[in-house]
Amino acid sequence: MLNQHGMLASESGILYIAVTDIKEESGAKRFSTVPRRNNVMPTPAPRPEMEEEPALVLTEPGYIILVALLARPAHGYRIMQMINDVFRTGLKLGPGTLYRTLQRLTAAGLIDEVESVDDSEDERRRAYCLTARGRDAVQAEVRRLDMLVKLAKAQGAMSRGG
Repeated sequence: MLNQHGMLASESGILYIAVTDIKEESGAKRFSTVPRRNNVMPTPAPRPEMEEEPALVLTEPGYIILVALLARPAHGYRIMQMINDVFRTGLKLGPGTLYRTLQRLTAAGLIDEVESVDDSEDERRRAYCLTARGRDAVQAEVRRLDMLVKLAKAQGAMSRGG
């Protein structure tokens, strides 16, 4: 179906421009994008409807924070200590990145703020725990990363010559 701009629009909303004429004028090629009935681009095959939500792509800090919360709830400073000192990933997480990421993860429903994890802690410290959705996101990310590693190995990424 042609829209008001003369472009072919599929049911999925993808726009196609049919290049119909190529004219050379003084050494420069000019393209005409006026579609003609005999030169219409085919529409893509329909995609099956997705029943699940689209996969959440986690940033590296987001993923590692979720991993830090797998075992038990923790407050922000403890999370930063675990990532910077215990995990030894090479990632150094500063307070700005940590707290911005904690806000994003909370807004996405991947973590929740909870009461203090230890009675002896400063009551001003905010503690966080993983939600069921957060645990699912970690598992999905582990599967995604595992697939990427398998792909790289299959393409020879681990060979000495590659």
